[in-house]
Amino acid sequence: MVIKAKRRNIMLKKVVLTGLIIAAFVVGQAFFTTANAVEIKIATILPEDSELGEAIKYFKELTEERSGGEITVVPYFGAVLGEEKSVLEQLGTGDTEMNVGGSGTIIWHAPEYYITGIPFLYKSGQQVKELTDRLIEERIRDLLIDRINVRVLGGSLRAPRNLLTTERKILYPEDVEGMTLRLPTYESWIEGWKMFGAHPTPIPGAEQFSAFQMGVIEATENPLSVLYSMRLTELGKYIHLTEHLHALRIWSISEPFYQSLSDEHKQLVEETANIAIDYLTERNLEVDNEVIVQIQEQGLEVVVPDTNAFREQVKPVVDKLKDSWAPGLYEEYVQPLLAE
Repeated sequence: MVIKAKRRNIMLKKVVLTGLIIAAFVVGQAFFTTANAVEIKIATILPEDSELGEAIKYFKELTEERSGGEITVVPYFGAVLGEEKSVLEQLGTGDTEMNVGGSGTIIWHAPEYYITGIPFLYKSGQQVKELTDRLIEERIRDLLIDRINVRVLGGSLRAPRNLLTTERKILYPEDVEGMTLRLPTYESWIEGWKMFGAHPTPIPGAEQFSAFQMGVIEATENPLSVLYSMRLTELGKYIHLTEHLHALRIWSISEPFYQSLSDEHKQLVEETANIAIDYLTERNLEVDNEVIVQIQEQGLEVVVPDTNAFREQVKPVVDKLKDSWAPGLYEEYVQPLLAE
């Protein structure tokens, strides 16, 4: 009986010991998984059903899949985390990990490098994309890390901005004389349109529809998809394919967060972000081509102005603004493009 009891005790101890080992292994695995788990909050002011919303969800899918679940991406659409300036501050402190915004990232924090905002100056979106990519790689990335603790990963080319008018048909620069045009308060945009005799009128984007109705403005400009989605084309008569400005959606990541990642995760996030960046460029241009058909169905006349005439007339704006640019920027980056 004593021997049997001893055997039972030994067996019981083995069972308990085995259980403890298994429990320790499970806890250890859970701790290891938790310790290596990474969450990326990514913000934008645009809605989920936008082309940018699609691209962010694609970035989420790629990143989570390729990391084997080690990285979780949590999107915040529609300015839930705040307006873009506020979110960039959050990136600087590491409270938010990523943001996809507009040209403001450069205009606010590296204004001496904002050289793509003069209307009609550049011949194509591809030219602007290559110029901006080069600036980011050679100048802007390190500058913004130093200034605001934010690393720029890259930029998606947006659809070009075009001109919508209620009554005027614009073919040549002289047709713009005296036209009241809604514009954001960016110096290079305003100075460019003033060269043609326009009267730039700063009106919040959300108030454009009523401003058209009341005759406060007779023209506005934006990518075709924006003009259409905001119902501004319902009030217009002419849509002008000026393609006068090309801009990028800037993808940024918190520098403190970036430095906390393993080398493997850094490489993975950069790769999936670049894939999403290219995807968004393609979607933006696809949607623009689709929207022009819908605008024509509304009855608007599509006009193709003489953009070369506009380009020649706006060049003096470069002379006016280039002294405010970073040293050597005009000679190294802009002048060669204007000579093409």
